[in-house]
Amino acid sequence: MNFSNNTVMIWTMKEYKVNSSWTKTHAVSVDGTPNESFSPFCCTKNGDIIGTDQETGLVRYNDKGQLLEHRPYFSEFEAVVYTESLLSLPGESEQA
Repeated sequence: MNFSNNTVMIWTMKEYKVNSSWTKTHAVSVDGTPNESFSPFCCTKNGDIIGTDQETGLVRYNDKGQLLEHRPYFSEFEAVVYTESLLSLPGESEQA
């Protein structure tokens, strides 16, 4: 994620360890909505961005930066997204 010119830009590496494979997948005008405390962790199939504002709750924005939903939480919260796989990443050595 990169914040510049009041825009949140999300980049995705399409091919592991290939710097030229980075592709900008989303560019959302912050316009006072997402800011440096906004941490996206999921993009939906229709282009919505879901994340946490790290202060008050979970948020969902559309691709125009409009807040679609806010779900407050009042305790310590951490979200982690992963894809389960039994495959090793290319270039990793075998461990005994």
